[in-house]
Amino acid sequence: MSFRPWHPLTWLVQPPDSCNHDDWKILNTLAENHLPKAAHEKLQDVLHRYKRHVAMLRKGVPMVLEEESDEIIKERWAKVTEEDLLWGWLNG
Repeated sequence: MSFRPWHPLTWLVQPPDSCNHDDWKILNTLAENHLPKAAHEKLQDVLHRYKRHVAMLRKGVPMVLEEESDEIIKERWAKVTEEDLLWGWLNG
């Protein structure tokens, strides 16, 4: 079972190509066009914070892994998807 669409942030973060986009498109339209202004602004703040944190991870983890000798850890990080990061961020 997918964690989508249970958190409003997922309404703004496009799912991977392998997912059905029909439900997401409906929820994205709802979030972008029909939420009260204050709720939309709050959701945009959460989206910006999420993107900032993911950018830091994408930059920082590879720098740390350069010094890591365990290839399994490097292989596992290489398999982490954007969807994994979103789920982890929402549950962190």
